[in-house]
Amino acid sequence: MKKLFLLLLPFAFCACGGNDAGCRISGVLDSGLAGHQVVLTDMNDHVVDSALIAADGAFVFNLGECEPAMRVAKFGGYECRVLVEKGIKATLDLPAGKVEDGGVNSAYYNYLADRAGLAAKYDLLCNDCYDESLSPERRDAARDEMRSTSARMRELCLERAVENKDNIAGPAILLNYGLSFYAKSVAYYDSVVGLFPYAQYFKNYGREREMVVQKYISAEGSMFIDFDARDWDGNAVKLSDYVGKGKYVLVDFWASWCGPCRGEIPNLNAIHDRFDGENFMVIGIDVEDNIGAAKDAAVEEGVKYTLLDANGVPVLRKYGVSSIPHIILFAPDGTILKRGLRGEAIGKYVEEKLK
Repeated sequence: MKKLFLLLLPFAFCACGGNDAGCRISGVLDSGLAGHQVVLTDMNDHVVDSALIAADGAFVFNLGECEPAMRVAKFGGYECRVLVEKGIKATLDLPAGKVEDGGVNSAYYNYLADRAGLAAKYDLLCNDCYDESLSPERRDAARDEMRSTSARMRELCLERAVENKDNIAGPAILLNYGLSFYAKSVAYYDSVVGLFPYAQYFKNYGREREMVVQKYISAEGSMFIDFDARDWDGNAVKLSDYVGKGKYVLVDFWASWCGPCRGEIPNLNAIHDRFDGENFMVIGIDVEDNIGAAKDAAVEEGVKYTLLDANGVPVLRKYGVSSIPHIILFAPDGTILKRGLRGEAIGKYVEEKLK
């Protein structure tokens, strides 16, 4: 494919009457691409509009007085999200994955850029936390700084969301917060989302709310929720083949691409070595991963405990899990005793229950 060159067209953000009330998204690609189409899809990948690339490389989406929504502009291997609503005049930079309009899209992409800087810092600190070539003091310092960076990412999200709570950028930004993870209850979730009138246009909030509901259905003290999986040899199994069978079961939801997940493996191996037997076992359940990569990671990390493959199964949604690793201890009868165990607290809690 010929290299794409985007020539941005300057359109000021406004919400005027008459013909200017429609939503217009435009850009210019290389003139050699004339005759091709740029498409606009909804978040479920259904095409809602298309724009023909003209002889001079220009393309324009004239969406009229459209309802507020998040769309995705796509051409070749490029795509970027676009916030649309009545009156928006936006320029689209597909190769850079950015939209400018001096309004809601600019607010959204400025937030994403600031968050990306913090996320890059967080990833580096996360690597330092589990780098055994570093001193324990340096790893502890990295862990503390990682926590403060994570807190700043949440603060940034809430700050920018509140700044835009009365337009479509507000709820679009809030989706990055992981509200389903921090929500204390369904009522709390509803009260926060209720502050953003434009949240009604995002189906994601319905799915997030379902996560909150599931988290409290599977809260500590509740009975386990069963699901299908495969053992490491590809045979069909269920969680109920292990949980609720008269022994304590420590379950770790993990993935090969997750640094903190792999960082917990030595800890889980040690717990397995110490407590595995008639009354206790550890199970690692691979989720949202490539099974080949997971098997390679298990060998590299020297996993000693039972592993299951739950890829393609909505396990995390069933348990309202929005981040991994997520470690749960089940009682012999299948009751959820503790969720969200990490680090040294896992072994201490298991030891206390097995006394």
